[in-house]
Amino acid sequence: MTRQATPSAPILHAAGAQRRSRRPAAADDADIVGEVARQAGVVELFAGPGGWSEGLRSLDVADVVGIDNDPDACATATAAGHRRVCADVSVLDPFQFGRVRGVVASPPCTTFSSAGSGLGRHLVGVLSAAVAPVLNGAISITEVAETCRQLLKRVASIGDDEGVALAAAISVLVLEPARWVAALSPDWVVMEQVRAVGPIWDAYTAALRDFGYGAWSGVLNAADYGVPQDRRRRILIAARGRTPHPPPPTHAQHPEPPNLIGPGRRRWVSMADALGDADGHRAAYRRTRGAGWTTRHGARPDRPTDQPAPSITSKARSDTWHCGRVSLRTDTRPGRGGRPRPTRGLDQPAPTLVFGKRLNAVSWVLDRRSVSTDRCGTRYPTPPVQAGRPAPTLTGKSGGQWLRRCTACPGSRRITIAEASVLQGFAPDYPWQGSATRAFAQIGNAVPPRFAAAILGQALPPGAPR
Repeated sequence: MTRQATPSAPILHAAGAQRRSRRPAAADDADIVGEVARQAGVVELFAGPGGWSEGLRSLDVADVVGIDNDPDACATATAAGHRRVCADVSVLDPFQFGRVRGVVASPPCTTFSSAGSGLGRHLVGVLSAAVAPVLNGAISITEVAETCRQLLKRVASIGDDEGVALAAAISVLVLEPARWVAALSPDWVVMEQVRAVGPIWDAYTAALRDFGYGAWSGVLNAADYGVPQDRRRRILIAARGRTPHPPPPTHAQHPEPPNLIGPGRRRWVSMADALGDADGHRAAYRRTRGAGWTTRHGARPDRPTDQPAPSITSKARSDTWHCGRVSLRTDTRPGRGGRPRPTRGLDQPAPTLVFGKRLNAVSWVLDRRSVSTDRCGTRYPTPPVQAGRPAPTLTGKSGGQWLRRCTACPGSRRITIAEASVLQGFAPDYPWQGSATRAFAQIGNAVPPRFAAAILGQALPPGAPR
């Protein structure tokens, strides 16, 4: 789910092939895209670094081609063995791809998400009304973009026309799946976005049914499918000739034993489970947010690591692990009445991970829970040992672990790329490319592979060649 920027010439990223340098559009670009397109049985729109691709791979679907205009995300996917066309989805001709079995789409969420500008929320009504006409070819996305631009000029507090045009251009990308489905007529369709697009996904559901598909749309939580993260997303699943259903959850906040109705559900995978932390109840995931975000949405409490992580986004590079006792915090979000909320510890799923310039502070924080006594008999909390010193003697009462301090947040350290990768459901050594900032952005934008596999399993025809 990568933000689409200024259109550029398509760049081929085939698994095992060298990355081509950026250059102005050339006559053979269409031939290059067409060559890859002819190999595609499944097309991923806004494919990103490989979340959906990993899910498809786990289901033995191999003939997948993803399209994304982020060179770093394409390089990451290529390094992981996935095929990419590095280009703007909105300027490619879907007919180059011919007949495909499936279309997967995670349009950019930046204008709809609370972690982004939120400007797209002003356009939900217009975009919902445009789904069926775009799917039927009665209106172009360019026309819808102009309507959105005019609406944002009236209702949004953006001082420049360029900002309005950009917000409109990003927002209308949620209509690209309609253009591609109309052109390719795939056997099945899967789409994912933040919950704010609910009315748009409902419009897709109705329009796809009129187009000959069975369709389902609703909110699913990645934590219910074994991902160590509390990540709720609006999902759409459509298939020709049958009515798809949401994937049955495999995990729950409170485990359920097997019974006559089903196999039961295991406990949510916590941050401690995923990261191998034996004493997770003494640590918490802390988000660092800018003053503007906190003013708009209220401060959020730490999350103990015995829960799933909060939803991970591109701004999670600023989050920290906070080591200390789990405590109750006041929920200051609007409308919550100052009710106390528990912190989130390592034995919980992570919150949705947000990575970017506004969240530069996730850290591990350790509560050693030990007391020292000086020569005069005065008791005091045992101070941490500096990294340049030998570790203290470990005893049966130690109960702690070695941690790094963060100068901005004593007793904590920022989350690492490998840790964020695990919390998002990827392998710790997944080959993220680009700078650390770009790696965190890719992680936060990706669909957790296990979550992707659960959803895709409901879209793929039973027993059909994959």
